[in-house]
Amino acid sequence: MTISLTESPKQKKIPSKKRWKGILIGDIQKAVAKECRYLGDNSKDNITMITKAYLKQLKKDGRTIMRHKQTLYSNSTRVNFFIENE
Repeated sequence: MTISLTESPKQKKIPSKKRWKGILIGDIQKAVAKECRYLGDNSKDNITMITKAYLKQLKKDGRTIMRHKQTLYSNSTRVNFFIENE
């Protein structure tokens, strides 16, 4: 068996770490912030209602959502942060 110098042996692909392919709660909160900014209402109740609607629809669509332990207060605080800083 002869090996040519111009041909390089095939290298094995090193498997990369599996990346999270689901939806992060931060992405949902950014979408809620954009919607609240559009509606002009950033009340805690409105933020909670929109977030729950997003989560429910994504679950119906069969998308996976990263587990989260966001309380209603911290969720509205973070969404308000995105509203003010984006």
